Amino acid sequence: MPAIVSIVGRSESGKTTLIEKLIPVLTQRGYRIGTIKHTHHAIDIDRSGKDSARHRTAGAETVMLASPGRIAMFKATASEALDGLIRYFDDLDLLITEGYKRENKPKIEVLRAAVGTELLCRHGCRGHRTPVPPCPRARSGCHRCEPGRPRAGLPTKRSCVHR
Repeated sequence: MPAIVSIVGRSESGKTTLIEKLIPVLTQRGYRIGTIKHTHHAIDIDRSGKDSARHRTAGAETVMLASPGRIAMFKATASEALDGLIRYFDDLDLLITEGYKRENKPKIEVLRAAVGTELLCRHGCRGHRTPVPPCPRARSGCHRCEPGRPRAGLPTKRSCVHR
């Protein structure tokens, strides 16, 4: 099982940007990373009429597309709960999720003054809350966690106990 950390925050707070900046820093330190983006919107990226959609329409519960170097899996599920998805990441060291603010997992909450500074996880949220202030000079609310300048305190693979 990989270690898990959820990046949470309001829409447009910079969650995706922070994740984009963290991944290269952590992979350079030897971590194998996976991500899950949680959404409340219905998703359907399997286009009607395509073979994979036809398989699903015919009754397949799981459909996988496989090509050289990449796979995509479509799986019908009754729940998007994080604990039910972790098993798909067993071969990795760290799973970073975007969202899942109500799950009982460690969290980093991204704050950006332009979209609100009240903590989402102040009440009823188990796990850790770590407000990450945006870089004061960044126009987009981007967080100062660049591949060439990793944040102090990010673990190295040798120092991380994740199993």
